[in-house]
Amino acid sequence: MKSPLNILIILILVSSFSCTPMIDNEPRTIRIAESEFINVPIEQILAESDFTILEFTPESALPEYAPFLNNTTDFFLVDQFQKKVIFQFDRNGKFVRTIGKFGQGPGEYTQIKDALISKNGLEILTGSKTTDIFQYTSDGQFRQKLSATIPFGYSFAHLPGSGNYCIYSGFSQHLVHSLDRVTLAPVDSFLQRNQNLMAPAVQAFGTTTMGSVLFYQPYDNRIFRIEKDTIHLSYIFDVGSTMPSYDAMVTADQQKLFGEGVLWLVFKALENKDWLYLLLSKQDFINMAGSDFYSLLFNKKSGKLFRLPENPEPGPLFLPAFRLSDDNVLYTAVSPAYIQGSEAWKTGLSKKGIQINPDGNYIIIKYLLNSLNK
Repeated sequence: MKSPLNILIILILVSSFSCTPMIDNEPRTIRIAESEFINVPIEQILAESDFTILEFTPESALPEYAPFLNNTTDFFLVDQFQKKVIFQFDRNGKFVRTIGKFGQGPGEYTQIKDALISKNGLEILTGSKTTDIFQYTSDGQFRQKLSATIPFGYSFAHLPGSGNYCIYSGFSQHLVHSLDRVTLAPVDSFLQRNQNLMAPAVQAFGTTTMGSVLFYQPYDNRIFRIEKDTIHLSYIFDVGSTMPSYDAMVTADQQKLFGEGVLWLVFKALENKDWLYLLLSKQDFINMAGSDFYSLLFNKKSGKLFRLPENPEPGPLFLPAFRLSDDNVLYTAVSPAYIQGSEAWKTGLSKKGIQINPDGNYIIIKYLLNSLNK
């Protein structure tokens, strides 16, 4: 069976896009070279982590793949394809509720593109020709639906300072639109699209602990930082000579890349003052080697790039991380079905009094990154 992220890569490869950025004076360049990654032993992660198991009941049973929302309190997971709801667990892993309702009646939606936690509760992004935001209270009650004329909103975040929405749009002149937080009226827009290419329907925003939002796009080896009403280039990935410039890319260049190149895709980015977390995948079209996944941690001070261990099949060992705290704790998770045959995992978890239920829900891992500096 293909892993969910492998399936996502296949879907992404049917379309692409780029933009002309507003360039910051000093973006940081990160060299992406497998031979230079520092591999972190799984034994170290097990020794330097705390664990929380999400409660498993008939009501709380998660699908095969349900990514976490970026949040700082309870644990929220998105089921986009089966029940199409948000699962909420408290900080101890106890199931609380599901939020949202699939359907076509009042207060119901037919799809989930993205979701986020706000100071007032939870919000779900959906829609196609229009972009709709469904708002819920902190106890999961439906409040209201807001609609914007921006078409095909695929991902969203709150703009630092004003609290306005940032919307990543699938089909418009600009990639990022700022909308009023109350009326969804257009306020501003950022990053001109390369009109030769199309945009895949993916989540494109990450969080920082410095009062800003990260924006990243597939097929573009750059990460931008949004701060109040400005956006600037923060990180550039040096991935070698096979990657063309996407600002000038045309369809023929893209087709050549898919036939002859090595393509790196950014799936997730989180940042604090010391670290940048990245979930990357690599598609090797030259050697037809398929896709590999890389959970990477970039230390801003030393410039070192650490790689968390991965399983080659059925996919990434760790789910996309969903929080990187100011005290250098990385929050990620693993499926018990992926680790039940590993003696290292069984031994490490047993020392902490944890027994694996291969049919159970995810195990949350709170990994202390300061151990990498020892």
